[in-house]
This record gives sequence, structure tokens and C-alpha cells, in this order.
Amino acid sequence: MPEPGLAALPVTRVAGFRESVPFADAGITARSPISAIYHAIAETCEITIGLELIGGGAPAGLSVAEIGGGDAVKLEVRGPYERIPEEGLKLGQWCEANGRAPAGIGLERYVVGPDQDADPANWLAELYLSLQ
Repeated sequence: MPEPGLAALPVTRVAGFRESVPFADAGITARSPISAIYHAIAETCEITIGLELIGGGAPAGLSVAEIGGGDAVKLEVRGPYERIPEEGLKLGQWCEANGRAPAGIGLERYVVGPDQDADPANWLAELYLSLQ
């Protein structure tokens, strides 16, 4: 199983709806090429979920969120998406072990999903946690 490592946080623009919802209600059924930007995770989860944008502009009625351009810790998770929350804990553990502080913004990118491969064992998600 891959371990987290230092990476450049990719510049990512997402068009979608930005909502603040109780964390327990923030279940995500993601399909590639959907991305999720986590702006805040506490009592509520502030998240933008949508399709990554290339170039300028955005569809009418959608908000655009952009992150990236700095250091991040990255982890690739291969297999069913249900593994993401547990595997994602490794990002915080990496920060503690390497003396780095998270900046509080996370990114999930769904690289290979059910629309590309019916076998969940082949799905691939990239998890990023921005660093201070």
C-alpha cells in the first residue's frame, strides 16, 4: 500500500455548488473526473464538489473554487472509495511524523472511477492536504 509523500499541490479550479452541511451528512458518491475541495472540516464540512475546469470561465450559476500552487502531502488510494476516509488519516500522520503543519485545505481527485472501470479494485483517488 503506498505511503504519503511530499508533493506539489496541483492548481485546481472546480465549478460546482458550495454548501456548508453537517459533516455526517456530507456523504459523497464520486465518479471520475469529479474533484472535491475541502475548505473547512470541523462541526460542519464546507466543500466544493464539481468538475475540474481547464481554462477560464465557468457554467452559469456555478461557483468556482481554486486551490493549489504550494506544498502538500499526497496519497494515492487504489480500490473502493469507501477506503478513502480511513486512508486519508495517513495524511495527518505524515504531517506529525515530518514536522509539517496542515494548512487546512484538502483535495480529492478521482482519477479512475466506475465510469472507466467497473471493478472497484482498479479505482484510483488522489488525496492532497495543503501544508503551511
